[in-house]
Amino acid sequence: GTKYGGWSYVSDLIDASSVIYSVGLGEDVSWDIGIIEKHRGLQVFGFDPTPKSAKFIQRLFDEGQLHKETFHYTSEGIALEKGSLTFTMPANPNHVSMRGGAVSGLGPQVTVPVNSLENWMAANKHETVDVLKMDVEGSEYDLLDDWVTRKFFPFRQLLIEFHHRFVIDGRNRHNAALAGLKANGFVIVEDKGGQEISFLNTAERIVLFSEYVVQGVAKVEGANP
Repeated sequence: GTKYGGWSYVSDLIDASSVIYSVGLGEDVSWDIGIIEKHRGLQVFGFDPTPKSAKFIQRLFDEGQLHKETFHYTSEGIALEKGSLTFTMPANPNHVSMRGGAVSGLGPQVTVPVNSLENWMAANKHETVDVLKMDVEGSEYDLLDDWVTRKFFPFRQLLIEFHHRFVIDGRNRHNAALAGLKANGFVIVEDKGGQEISFLNTAERIVLFSEYVVQGVAKVEGANP
């Protein structure tokens, strides 16, 4: 990928049957295109609710840089449950990243659809995710707090761009998130200045999504009990 979109991951654990969730695409999917080219047949599921990203992704489909057989786009953001959330657009209209909630001093507010990792996995019939990559502008802390509390880790690799500078008490929340992942068997594969961190789930086997559902750990909305 490009320097901006270039992420480190353990490529030995990835093959043509792997499932990648790429959450928060913005206007750079160079990493996603790169991993599809490197591991032929692999499927990337991309998620981004921003109108600007949706337009960008459609253009790449039209130009043939992305293909519907290997890249599956959903115009939703990630949250703890299905619904809609208010985000604040960037002050610079040329930028793409939105910030959760109403943030003064930035651009206009917009309400976008969001959904949970559980609902996405249920809809796509995925038992595990090989790589979950997230660039979600500060929302990562609520998600990680929730997953650590529930011990919900249906993924082998976790790549996160952290935004502690965007959240209240960010440094403490950041340290708590790292400690929570470490306590649950995640090790850091690469750390780019505390901002882009790649984690590996060292569990002997990844608990299947259907097992989490049976245990009552995973909540699927709209599913039959």
